[in-house]
Amino acid sequence: MDEKILLRPATEEDALFVAMVVAEALDDDIMEQYEKAGNQIPESRRERIEMIESVVRHPDTLYTWHHVTVATKSDGTLVGAIVAYAGDDYAQRRDVTFDMLSALIKGSFDPEKMDSETQPGEYYLDSLAVMPSCRGKGVARMLMQSRIDYAKSLGRPAILACSPDNLGAKRLYEALGFRCVPNATESRHDIIQAVTLGSREAMVAFCCGIQAAAPVDSYVDPVPGDMPGYDSQVIMAAGAFVQGSSIELSADGPTRPPYAVYFQGGLTWYHAKLGILMSLQKMLEAGLIEL
Repeated sequence: MDEKILLRPATEEDALFVAMVVAEALDDDIMEQYEKAGNQIPESRRERIEMIESVVRHPDTLYTWHHVTVATKSDGTLVGAIVAYAGDDYAQRRDVTFDMLSALIKGSFDPEKMDSETQPGEYYLDSLAVMPSCRGKGVARMLMQSRIDYAKSLGRPAILACSPDNLGAKRLYEALGFRCVPNATESRHDIIQAVTLGSREAMVAFCCGIQAAAPVDSYVDPVPGDMPGYDSQVIMAAGAFVQGSSIELSADGPTRPPYAVYFQGGLTWYHAKLGILMSLQKMLEAGLIEL
């Protein structure tokens, strides 16, 4: 890391920045737009951010600033944040959060129709975002590791939510010390695996690894780009996609929450293994995982 990064608990004065981190979970390019605008919130995003900011300032929501750790440069500039909390009062805080959001957008959320992401006795890592200029420098890893260590000090497991078919995400997160529910021992019956990686930079690193193991254009680094039919940029690693068949090794996905790549195919066991190893190597080199 070129510049020293410091971590500290958030204060109420950080509420606007925290609101953008929460917004990142809904709109993957908000941090990039904020930085490009010279730390001014673009007009098109202002109303959304201001609504979320009121949720962040409330002490009884899931996204209260009390649940946040921020990363700063030595001069105090905010560069990242993580929202994490104990699961003991999750249901009550979720109700307060969605009641506020419903009132703000003049709509409705029904928490009863949503899966609980955590439960009593756990410590849940909810949202994480880093300014684009500081991505790939280990800031996300520092933030996440700080919360994992804190969870250990409480004697609680640190968890992330994974959908039932995220076998790759489960194995990866379990290897990094997370408990995933359900675990990675489930049987599966498809060549397509949704691997939830949790961040835009992890998706890029993962796809770069798959491309690096490909028989065609292995020297190319895939980058997210606009594609008709998608409301966010899409990244693709398709250097083995030479015959137009999904059975060949490839990975792609829209760069938006939950930041999942659709990893599929593999004509040979050796090629699939190499692709997996290269995807992990690229994420390791980017400081996104520890092995």
